[in-house]
Amino acid sequence: MSAAAVLRSWSMFMANTAYIPFVLTDVRVPVNGDVAVVTCGENILTGMTDAAENDAAPGFAGGRAVATNVFRRTTDGCRLWVHHASPVLTSPAEVG
Repeated sequence: MSAAAVLRSWSMFMANTAYIPFVLTDVRVPVNGDVAVVTCGENILTGMTDAAENDAAPGFAGGRAVATNVFRRTTDGCRLWVHHASPVLTSPAEVG
């Protein structure tokens, strides 16, 4: 997938979301030569919308993912080499 295709897909995702902040936690950045590995928790909160009206409804949905991003330093600057995120499952007792 090209960089332009990735940017288009993120643009579409964000344009059709009423509210979506990402809060990063537990960030670690070990660097070894020209490679940096960033691990973190991605905490996401989004406003739910009414599909019929496309207006923000009085509610939110949230989730958490654990992410790994590998960056490589090149002559053109640092470039994202690998990204992976997996959802963190929680029990109803942990949420409420």
